[in-house]
Parts: sequence; structure tokens; C-alpha cells
Amino acid sequence: MLITFSERVITPDCYTGPAQNFIYILCDPELVALKIFAAPEVLVAAEDFGIKPGTVFTEASCGTNALALAREHNRLVAIRETALLRTVQRLVVRRRPGNKS
Repeated sequence: MLITFSERVITPDCYTGPAQNFIYILCDPELVALKIFAAPEVLVAAEDFGIKPGTVFTEASCGTNALALAREHNRLVAIRETALLRTVQRLVVRRRPGNKS
């Protein structure tokens, strides 16, 4: 039910156009990724890093991260930029049709 509701709220408009590099990760209380919303090329790049449904985002499993901090502080978290995000963005740009870099 939560996934169905989130699919109505996080529409493709949330991760296309100016937001084409955005990624939304819906996790259960144990920080297991249930659903990942992003443009197709972002999903492919994220999977190259092992970010996919079923990935566990606890601090013990993958170090300090926004999802673990959100749970620890019981708050929503948005991050603007990290080294991982910059790397994923570079991979996405390389994979865009017509891009030769």
C-alpha cells in the first residue's frame, strides 16, 4: 500500500526535466530499499553502485549516509550533493543518447 501511494506522489515529473538527476529511495524501517524512483538512466547508474531494491542503507552496512541519519534523527533528509551523487551524475551524462564523452 505504501509503494502504491508513493507511486502516486512521486510521479515521473519529480525526476525528469530540471530534476532529471534526482533519485528517491523508499525504505522500510530497517532501511531496506523497497522502491527507487528516478529517470531510467539514473536507475542504471545507481545499480552500477549496488543501489537497487533490497539494498540495506544502515550505517553498519554502508557507512554514514542520509537515510541512516534520517532514521537516527527521525526526520526527512534531502541531500544536495555528495561524491557518490557527482559520480552517478557523470555516469548518467555519459550514457545519454548522442553523448560521445
